[in-house]
Amino acid sequence: MMSLREKLIRELRRRGPIGIDQYEIEELMGFSKSTASEALSKLEAEGIIARRQISGRSKRVWLREFIPYRDPEMIRIGCLKSTEYAGFLSAAKDYCENKGIKAVIRFYNDATSILHDLSTGTLEFGLSPIFTETLFALSRHDIVIAGPVASGGSGIFENPASCENIVATSESTSMMLLSREFRRREGDVKITIFSDPIKASDGFRAGDFRYIAIWEPYASVIGANKLYDYSDLMDTFPCCGIAVSSGRSKDADLKSIIDAYRETDVEIRSDVIDMLSKATRCSKRAVMNSLGSYNFKLKYDMQTILRYMDFIGYPASEDAIKKVFLL
Repeated sequence: MMSLREKLIRELRRRGPIGIDQYEIEELMGFSKSTASEALSKLEAEGIIARRQISGRSKRVWLREFIPYRDPEMIRIGCLKSTEYAGFLSAAKDYCENKGIKAVIRFYNDATSILHDLSTGTLEFGLSPIFTETLFALSRHDIVIAGPVASGGSGIFENPASCENIVATSESTSMMLLSREFRRREGDVKITIFSDPIKASDGFRAGDFRYIAIWEPYASVIGANKLYDYSDLMDTFPCCGIAVSSGRSKDADLKSIIDAYRETDVEIRSDVIDMLSKATRCSKRAVMNSLGSYNFKLKYDMQTILRYMDFIGYPASEDAIKKVFLL
């Protein structure tokens, strides 16, 4: 039988950024007011939960890592399952260790969920395709893009044994752009969408489709002929960006982490390699080998962004860009 503590943590994790009113713990979970209050006080003292008075005497409770407010003792980063983020995650963890701040890293399956959590205040950083971030920021105005993560780290591969004139790609906008540029060069190639890169790689090797657009570290282990590198089709445009919520764009800790990533040659941490290996279900060797395919030092200025906006087919004025990109 689970203890009250275990039940509370499980329920709060399930609720995520929504949290739960304290009276619900007492009424819906069947615990007395004093028992619930004692358990919550212990969890709060241990830094596991956070409580905030909402109205009158009503209190809202969250697991601390999901509180939709800025916690100065915590930096939360949401990212996709890609080795592109190894340098930024290492820089963030270095900074947090030096400052005695807890770093929380959450891996997501799609960019939209990252940007939603960023806009609602449950993340400090969102790392995802810069195309998606740009459209989200232009339409919502509650996030801004602080800089690029990297360029490269993906490509178009071919299985000549396949008779299926299809390119498989993920719903990631960067991979869709890569596939778009590939079709412009190769002609009438059909596109199919995959959600699991490992299953897609297996299908590619089996001949289910002739081409695949795939990112690292899966690109390093696919064992096929690379027709086009990322830079062949996408020049030096960034793949992913570093997004923050508009209300936290001047936060000192966030700015320091971004500066550390931009201005120093970050040494990739072994615990970040371990984390990415687990998240991507690829070996540590594959993760390490994949890092050489990225360009982490990119220009980030108005002219570069104007060129990128034209490339993606969304030309914008300099005034609009200044509202979305922190230059």
